[in-house]
Amino acid sequence: HNVYDFEWIDDFSAARNYAQQFVSLSHTLSWDADFFLDKENYEKLIACKEAVLTHDLSLFIWNAEYIDGVGKKQELRSFVYDSDTFYWKYPIHNQLRRRDSDFVPQEYKRFDIEIHHLKDPQAKSHRYSQTHKILKDYVQNNPSDIRNLIFYASSCKHYKEYQEAIHIYKNVLRFLGRKDEYLVCSLVEQYMVCLFSNSQEDEAWRIFEQYFALYPHNKILQLLYADKLYSHHQYQAAFSWYERAYHNPLS
Repeated sequence: HNVYDFEWIDDFSAARNYAQQFVSLSHTLSWDADFFLDKENYEKLIACKEAVLTHDLSLFIWNAEYIDGVGKKQELRSFVYDSDTFYWKYPIHNQLRRRDSDFVPQEYKRFDIEIHHLKDPQAKSHRYSQTHKILKDYVQNNPSDIRNLIFYASSCKHYKEYQEAIHIYKNVLRFLGRKDEYLVCSLVEQYMVCLFSNSQEDEAWRIFEQYFALYPHNKILQLLYADKLYSHHQYQAAFSWYERAYHNPLS
């Protein structure tokens, strides 16, 4: 085995793409140092090796575990890919991209294989601060990159830089308009959290009313409406909205 040196430039995609040039086999396994497999998932992964190697892209469940009470996040994510077909983009929160945008990769998906990832902010505070710095530098040079602006706003919220987060959420929502209901309403919720945390309760509810008028059937906003009723001591009305959400949960 060989070890290659990469001069760090605050860009994880650059590091991944640098390492990619030394790959000698058909497929690459993308693996962070803090990923881990339990015995059951390891055995499943080994058993599907042949299927993985006959597809361009293999996706498994990424299971982010937060030990500070924040909870757990799960999503389908690319872990094994054809070495010649893809490259990495963005300095942080990297995204796998096709070299040929017209190429349609053959995908292999396994929803029963989980890759665990420790994401506890307290245990990994140095990593979170590094991410925050990289995002801040990146969005200053790429102010129209909506994807990373959203990541940066979330990072600002984590560090209680509420005014900066509020500014970003406001501009991103203005840019999005009504393009993506789920994304817009999710951002409205985060926007409101920052406004409340910044002692701007009246503005938070003004924003809510604006978007609830546009998306009265959105589950996220319906739950926020229940919260509003509860905060105004309208408990019976709030209960009916909570009950509705319970029987018709978010998909």
